[in-house]
Amino acid sequence: MENKQQNLFGEEEIVDTKYGELHKNDKYVWKVEPIYEEKVPVIEAESVRKVKIELMGERIKDNENGDPIAKQSDRNMVQRASNGDVFTFKNKRTGKLDVIQRHYQPSKITNTAKAYGVQINNMLPKDWKPFEKYVHIVSMTFVFSPLKSFSKKKMDQIEAGVVFEKRTKPDLDNLIKMLKDVLQNNNIFTNDSLVSKYGEVSKVYGMKPKIIIYLKGE
Repeated sequence: MENKQQNLFGEEEIVDTKYGELHKNDKYVWKVEPIYEEKVPVIEAESVRKVKIELMGERIKDNENGDPIAKQSDRNMVQRASNGDVFTFKNKRTGKLDVIQRHYQPSKITNTAKAYGVQINNMLPKDWKPFEKYVHIVSMTFVFSPLKSFSKKKMDQIEAGVVFEKRTKPDLDNLIKMLKDVLQNNNIFTNDSLVSKYGEVSKVYGMKPKIIIYLKGE
C-alpha cells in the first residue's frame, strides 16, 4: 500500500516500501520512520508513579474567563526608596553607577499561578514527594473558553464533546513554560529540567477553561 510523504516545500514523494525508502534522493524530503509490526514491551520500575492533575480556570481580575495563561518576558522596574530616590550600585565592569532594576511578571500571570498553586496543594496527598529523577509529560491539554463569535452550531458541537483546536495566541511554548513553573514551584518535581519527554500537547476550546496534565516519573 502506498503512503504519501510531504517534503519541506509541500510537494509529495511516493513511499512504497515498508521502511520508507524514497524514489528520489532529495535531501529536503523528510524521511519516513520505519514501521515495526512488533512492539517492544516497556518495563517500568516499581517506583514509577503516574499522576493526573486537573487545574480549573480561575476567574480573577485580569483573567475574567479563567483561560490558561502563557508566560511572558520579564518586565523591568527601577527600584526606588520611599522618598522616590533611585537605588544605584557601582558597576564593577564599567566603574560607573547603574540603577537597580527589579524583574517581574504581570499580575494576571502571578495571580493565576497562585490560584493554580492552591488547587495543587489541595489535591496532593499529605505524604506526596516530588519527582526527583525524571518526569515524562504523557499529555498536556490547555482548554480555552469558546469565542463569542462562535455559531450556535459550533457551540453545540463543543458542548457535545467535539474538539476544536485553538490556533491563535497564546503560543503553546509559553503556555508550557508557565505551567512547568507552577508545577516546580508547587513541588510536583524538584526542577523542570527533569522533564525529558513530551507526549501529546494541545490547546483546544471547551465549555470549561482548564488544564489537564498526565505525568509519570520517579
